[in-house]
Formats: sequence, C-alpha cells, structure tokens
Amino acid sequence: MNFSIRKHLQFTGRRVGLWLGFSSVAGFFLTFLEISISVVLALLLAVLGVSAPGAALPFGLDAQLGTTFSSPAAIGVTLLVIAVLRGGAQWTVSQAASYSQEMIATRLRFLALHDILATRKGFASLSLLQSRFGETFPRAAGFCNQIAYFIPLTLQSVLIIGLLLWKSPREALYGGVGMVLVGGLVHLVATRIRKIAEALPSEHLALQSRISRVVRNWFLVQALRTNSSEWKGIAAHQSDYSLRLVRGSGLSHFANILPLVLGMALIVVLIGVHLHSPSQTGVEFLAFLYLYLRLVQGLSTLAGVLGNIQSTMPFYRDARNFFFSFTPEFRSEALEPLRYGFAERGSALSQDRFPDADRVIHATESRARPAPPEVQVEGLGFAYPGMPQPVLQGLSFQVAAGGQFAILGKSGSGKSTLLALVMGLLVPSAGKVRIGSREEGRDPEAYFARYPGSLGYVGAEPFLVEGSLRENLVYGLDRSSGRVYSDEDFRSVLERVQLGEWLKARPEGLSYRISENGEGLSMGQKQRLSLARALLSEPSVLILDEVSANLDETTEGEIAKVIASLAGRCTTLIVTHREGMVSHVQTRKTL
Repeated sequence: MNFSIRKHLQFTGRRVGLWLGFSSVAGFFLTFLEISISVVLALLLAVLGVSAPGAALPFGLDAQLGTTFSSPAAIGVTLLVIAVLRGGAQWTVSQAASYSQEMIATRLRFLALHDILATRKGFASLSLLQSRFGETFPRAAGFCNQIAYFIPLTLQSVLIIGLLLWKSPREALYGGVGMVLVGGLVHLVATRIRKIAEALPSEHLALQSRISRVVRNWFLVQALRTNSSEWKGIAAHQSDYSLRLVRGSGLSHFANILPLVLGMALIVVLIGVHLHSPSQTGVEFLAFLYLYLRLVQGLSTLAGVLGNIQSTMPFYRDARNFFFSFTPEFRSEALEPLRYGFAERGSALSQDRFPDADRVIHATESRARPAPPEVQVEGLGFAYPGMPQPVLQGLSFQVAAGGQFAILGKSGSGKSTLLALVMGLLVPSAGKVRIGSREEGRDPEAYFARYPGSLGYVGAEPFLVEGSLRENLVYGLDRSSGRVYSDEDFRSVLERVQLGEWLKARPEGLSYRISENGEGLSMGQKQRLSLARALLSEPSVLILDEVSANLDETTEGEIAKVIASLAGRCTTLIVTHREGMVSHVQTRKTL
C-alpha cells in the first residue's frame, strides 16, 4: 500500500493529527525518562555501597552528581517524580491511540450515512453497510490506533539505539547484529500476516451478504426447508473468516514475543562478553543493560504493533479509498457535526429524532400548493456503473396533469429504477425527465426543490417510526410549507384510507403508540397508514411502488378504490405486477 502521510492526515483529520503530534513528543520525552531511570539506578547502587566509591556514572555524567543525590530519600523522590512524568507521557500515547481509533471510526460512519441519505448514487446495500460498520470501519480505525502507537515506539527505539551506539559501541554492535536477525524473522511473519489479511474484507462482505439474504427471506427459507443448506453455507463462510482471523492473530502474537525471547538470549550473550572482556565499569554496563532491556521490550511491542498494522492494512486501504471517493466539499458537509462539542451536538441531534407534530402544526407561514403537473419522459436511458447492459434504454411516455399512469413489468425490468429517475433520486444516462408543462417543465430535482412537500411516496414495505400515530402521520412533512394541520385533518385522512373505524376503537386516539415495526397492526393497516401519510400533504405527484405486493386481494381492492378517487387531485404513477391494483387505470407502460 502506498502510505502517504499527507493523505493519511486528510483521512484522519486535524485533531487526530494533533494528538499524533502529542504522542510523538511523548515518545521523545519517554526516551529521556528511561535514561534518567538508568542514571538514578546507578546512583542508588553507589548509595547502597554496591558499586565502588567514586565509580563513573553512565553516559559520561559528572561524579559530582552522586554527592547531590547522596541519600536514599532524595533518590526515592527522584524516582517518584520520574514515575509521575512517565505515567503522563504513557497516558498521552494511549489516549492518542484511543482518540484516533474512535474519531476515525466516527468520521467514516458519518460519511457512509451521509452518502446514503444525501446523495443519489443508487440504491443502498444493507449488506455492504453492515460490512463497513461491523468490520471495515472498526478495523481501519484499529489500523490508525496502531499507527498512533507505532510512531512514539519507533522514535523511542531509534533514540535509544543511537544513544547506545554512542556510549557503548561494542556492546550495542553485538546486540544490534542480533536484533537485525530478529527483525528479519519478524518481517517474514508480518508478510505472512498481510497475505492472510488481504482476503478478509471480501470474505466478510460475502458473509454479511449471505446473512442479510437469509434474514430478508426468512419465511421462504422456512417454507422450502432449506434451513440446513443455508446454515451450512453460512457456517462455512464464518468458519473460513474466523480461521483467517485466528491465524493472523496467532502470527501477530508470535511476532510480539519473538523479540522478547531472542532479546533476552542476546542479553545473556552480552553479559558473557562483558565478563570475559569488560570495556566499561559495572555501573555503566548495568545502565546499558537496563536501556537495552527497555529497547527489547519496546521492539517486542513494536513487532506486535507491526503485526496488527499488517492485519488491518487491507481494511484501512478500503476505508481510505471510500473516504477519497467523495469530493472535499462533500466530506466537509458530512463531517460538519464533528466541528462542535459532544454535548452540544448530542443535544441538537436528540431534538431531531423525528419531525414532531408541534413544529409542523404550529407553523404560521403559508405557501400555495402547486397544481398537479405533467410528467414527460423522453428517450430515457440509465445504466448502473459496472453493468454490461443498461437497465432502461430509449423509454418515452407522458402522464397527463392529474392523470394516473400504470407501470407494469416483471421483476428486474427497471420499474424501481424508473421511479427513482422520476423522483430525481438518480440522474439519467440518456434522455430526460421533465415535470410540469412543456414550456415550464423542470427536471425532477429542480421541481421538487422548487415545491417542497409536493411528492408523496408509498413503497411495498410500510415505513413506520416509533412514536404516536400523529407523529407517524407528520413524518417527512415539509416544515417550511406553513400548512396548519389539525386533529380533524388527521382523522379525515385516516377516514379516506378506511382507518376511521379503527381509530375510533383506539382509546388513545391520535396518541396511540406505534412501535418501529408496527407490532399489533396488520400489513394492510400499516400500508394504509403509509398511504395516509402520503395523502396528508396533498401532494401534486404521488408515487406508488408495489403498494399491494404484500396484501390480500380484498385489501388490495380497497386501496385501489382510494387511489382511483385521487384522479385529478394529483398526478399518480403506479408500479405494480398485479392487475387488480390498476384495473381502473387506462394509460400504462409495460417494461
């Protein structure tokens, strides 16, 4: 992977970069604290009478220093101060790593959610989102966490190696040759870890895709008795994925302990060399051994960090490519909430959990409702990126103002894609869609921006929010329209969709609580509520996408009558594969 520091800092953000800077300074400071500990240990030996009087101090320090710290109490206080400073520096390194990990994961989540809710790049993939949130983003953030440890550990190791080569060249050379050999072994292990990790992102996505497919089609799996085969397939995916993770973590742990074990063997060799042919005093050699031991421990930790970096690098690469697939302007917009404090942001978001009824009902400004427009489709074509054939090609038709138009076709014929183009959620590859008269028609995005709240939509799956019946009805209403809605308006629209008697039977009335999944309501009742929400704002354009797909014939006929009564009040496009839903519609198009 081409690791660019500039792009990494853009990816992680300025605050994370600042914390990484603090971490680097802390790593530099830790080196001098380790040197201080080695010197204090030498002084302690002198005070305890272990070393010869007037013995040379490590690193060429003046022996006069020994008279300054001539008592155990002074040395104890010094060690305590060093411990506090060392703890603060280590806290900075650890906090930088934790902050980096959480902020990177949060930035990626914000970007992915903004991509789904604010762009028109195609239909959202649940399995892809689950894979990103559950694996790619956390492991990419884990990569940044390890980088935050890698920087100060590397800096500290380099400084200690330089110091040892300066003051104890012979011993440092012997130890360095051994550590080079250890480093070669660690590199081989890290290369193996990276090869194992390369397949992890694609395997996790495949696993999530299969799980999502089974969950969405749970009834079908049960009915066809394919539980066993699906279970075996998912278990095989999960086993392969888990086995790769275990192998990678095992090698990472091996790389972690390798420098420690071999380093201790090198220390034994260095002690033997010193006893056979000493080149420095015992006190100086003790200080050397302390720093060399700290170097071995640091390199051991660094080897583990490198193993983790290798195992998470493919996820980091995928996440970084995802991050830079958006323009700087889009990224800035998506990450805007991170510019404010956590408390302020959390308070603001909690108030916007859903569009509550009061803010809509008590609006004072008013706006005229647009008349039902014409819809003109001319030479329309659309192709998804990477697909060999276009979904739609050369499609043309016209829907009269206030008319009703049926779009029929088998699954995969492009019906939902056509609706997305008409609603302005996708941009045509060829041709155009115009809403309004031929003289004043606009493309869908411009039209619905000019007339907020003029679009009504009901899909095959009823969409309900956790809250009261009133809150469900006002969900998505244009807050700037100024339309004043009363409880009578809510009751009236429920009557229109044949839920009036059901409402009267509810003691709570419009305050009746509904769960997010609408437990306790039949599929027909849920769909009627979704239709009532769409009709409440009196839209000029109404889109109905397979609204009867999950309904029985009786309920379908009742809803078809409600839709037929809308003729002339709004321009309606109806996608369906069931004739009963559009038996009253004369104009239609088969895809």
